[in-house]
Amino acid sequence: MLKGNKYYFLLFFLILFFMAVPAQSSVTKNILVLNSYHKGHEWADSIARGVQGVVYKEEKSVEVYFEYLETRRDSHIGFSEEQVALFMSKYPSGLFDVIIVTDNNALTFIKDFGKILFPDTPVVFCGINNFRTELVDGIEHVTGVVETTDYKATLELMAKLHPKAEKIAVILDKTGTGLEIKKEFLNVVHSFKIRFTFEFYQDFLLEEIGAEISKLGSEDLIYLLTFNRDRNSNFISYSNSIKELSQNSHRPIYGSWDFYMGKGILGGVITSGFEQGKLTATLALKIIAGKKPADLPVIENIPNKCMFDYVQMQRFGIKTSQLSENCIVINTPPTFYDKYNKIINLSSLLALFVSGILLWNFRIQKQKQSLLVQMNEQLDNRIKEKTIELIETGEKLNTIIDTAPSPVFYKDKEGRYGGCNDAFADKIIGLPKDQIVGHTLHEITRRTPKELIDQYQSKDNELIQKPGTQFYEAKVHCPDNIYRDFLFNKATLIDADGSVSGIVGVMLDISERKKDRKDRERLIKELQKTNEKLEKLSITDALTGLNNRRYIFEILAKEITKADRYGNSLSIILVDIDNFKNINDTYGHPFGDIVLQKIGSVFNDTIREIDVAGRYGGEEFLFVLPNTNRDEGALLAERLRKNTEALTWDNDEIAITLSGGLVEYNGEVRNELLKLADDLLYQAKSLGKNRIETSAVDSE
Repeated sequence: MLKGNKYYFLLFFLILFFMAVPAQSSVTKNILVLNSYHKGHEWADSIARGVQGVVYKEEKSVEVYFEYLETRRDSHIGFSEEQVALFMSKYPSGLFDVIIVTDNNALTFIKDFGKILFPDTPVVFCGINNFRTELVDGIEHVTGVVETTDYKATLELMAKLHPKAEKIAVILDKTGTGLEIKKEFLNVVHSFKIRFTFEFYQDFLLEEIGAEISKLGSEDLIYLLTFNRDRNSNFISYSNSIKELSQNSHRPIYGSWDFYMGKGILGGVITSGFEQGKLTATLALKIIAGKKPADLPVIENIPNKCMFDYVQMQRFGIKTSQLSENCIVINTPPTFYDKYNKIINLSSLLALFVSGILLWNFRIQKQKQSLLVQMNEQLDNRIKEKTIELIETGEKLNTIIDTAPSPVFYKDKEGRYGGCNDAFADKIIGLPKDQIVGHTLHEITRRTPKELIDQYQSKDNELIQKPGTQFYEAKVHCPDNIYRDFLFNKATLIDADGSVSGIVGVMLDISERKKDRKDRERLIKELQKTNEKLEKLSITDALTGLNNRRYIFEILAKEITKADRYGNSLSIILVDIDNFKNINDTYGHPFGDIVLQKIGSVFNDTIREIDVAGRYGGEEFLFVLPNTNRDEGALLAERLRKNTEALTWDNDEIAITLSGGLVEYNGEVRNELLKLADDLLYQAKSLGKNRIETSAVDSE
């Protein structure tokens, strides 16, 4: 505690800065989030994201400040008068409307010095281990969220999923947090003493613990509570501690906090820092709105979530059916629809569109008018029903394709069919679909003459060599041994890297109408409208929904020509997702695909109508900004960065950020312009990431 004579020293600073700093605007409210740990600490960052997510969504006129006491890195906890004086010099009295404190050390700091630093300022706490009312004695205006960790529920899960297990190795450190957690845990252990033997590992070095747990028996289990400091008080991050344990353990590891999920533990009933941050921010906003802390009861029972890692479940033979329905499983592999939903959706919509054209032409045939009107009404109702189902769920898309009367197919570059509808299987090939998929036309039919097959293959090769759309007429030898005339309307399928992966096609039987030239010309005009959709498919990156690399390069070349001819300003932005390789390595490529899809949507929602965005390659994206100088482009670049950073994810510890470079065109050729943007991008990386650079930094 500070001595009496030191209070005069601190009071002097308080009066000085109170007089020197002008009064804050009555419009803007301020919240200080005082963290016990350091920035980058998984738990502290998780709570911070929860607070920001609520405040920035609900209240635009509230500013949030963050301070970090870094007590996790510094094992000798103590708060000096210089540290208190530093707070006073940074923040004048009355600046903050609410103080949010996270975890025990920050609460202790406010209890000791809150009256000096922030007199009469309401306090909202969260993340407090082994909470007791005496922890807040002396704080006049206080409420908060009690951290409740359900060790009992996790132990019950371990007993259920591992009936032969008899011993649990409990790992925790000797920090203040570790000691408080042990107190809570021992209150639960006595209920399981008949079922399990508990062995505590609390005094060890990082390099020793791996050897210790490698000696565990074939049925033993591990319960990781907290492990941030070893016997010599060396700081160990959550990532490094779970990595050491997971690499050396042949037995399942359970835990109780979200910062361990996805890093090597099997699962448990998980306490979420993100959820605590959201609840704490909600209480803070109510206080800013006029509520008194005394009228806001302390929230004591936060529901925790049962969570498991699919990768670890596979490793230890745990089946999803063994878990309760409310359990969340992360890192699950994507379904076939998740991976190819864009191709399936586009194919289905294309089939529906062509079906409408066919129905219209059938209705104008007088000899079938009455029958076709009835069929059109039935099919129109059916299409509406299927369209609603398409929006609600992707599982019925194949049914919609099969209802289309026109043959629809898609195949890879080697000519192997990847799928088709019933009309193609029945009217064109004459075989069940399961005998078509995975085979070429040469392999599945001997009826079709070789010259026709060679013609189809030649057309496919032309389209693959010159990606885009293709429209032509050809004969087809049908299963009823009759040759019919068909119109082929095809387009290339483009992968994320810009390469052609296959072909999708729709066939129209024009045998009846070929004699009528006017009818054929009208049909051709109607069908040409579909080329716009097929052209869109050929220039779109299938994963992100943005333009692909080939098309964004074409746009850039056109805009450079316009800028040279008319003297218009032109800027480009090249951005890269920070630490994306680590995201793929940690959470798997399926989750990485989700990140790319979500960021692609954010980019489309953020850019202006005149801007063009495209996937440059991998996790890099290029933006072409016509009629835009560097200062105007910097405003858009900052919106892109902030909107990406504000994204939330199911896994609370994940934070996605961008680094990038912005360049204004000044007569360079295309590759030189891209090189300048790329250099600025890597400059942003070297300066700490999560930033957009607009000018080169002097190498000195």
